Amino acid sequence: MDPITLALTVVVLVNSALGLILLFNSTERGVSRLYAFNIALIVTWAWSMLFYRQAGVDNVLVWTKVLYISASLIGSSFLYFSLVFPKNEHTVSTKTKLLIFEI
Repeated sequence: MDPITLALTVVVLVNSALGLILLFNSTERGVSRLYAFNIALIVTWAWSMLFYRQAGVDNVLVWTKVLYISASLIGSSFLYFSLVFPKNEHTVSTKTKLLIFEI
């Protein structure tokens, strides 16, 4: 196993454990779910990078799309989390949500 694959595997395992602990053992449900969603996106990115590195010619395009989509959503979800976290309120305006998630 090469070092990059080992590092990606560690990222997937550690972030999956952190996300599950955060999701089920937290008192602040709203903020914890937002951060757990961000962790799930990071796990999705790392998991798809593992599959991309081992994919054949037939599946490379699929894993490339998953990589780009998950990477763009990681930034958007973390930005939304950073706006909600200090006050623990989901009072971000609809206009801001549309700008963040580029809908």
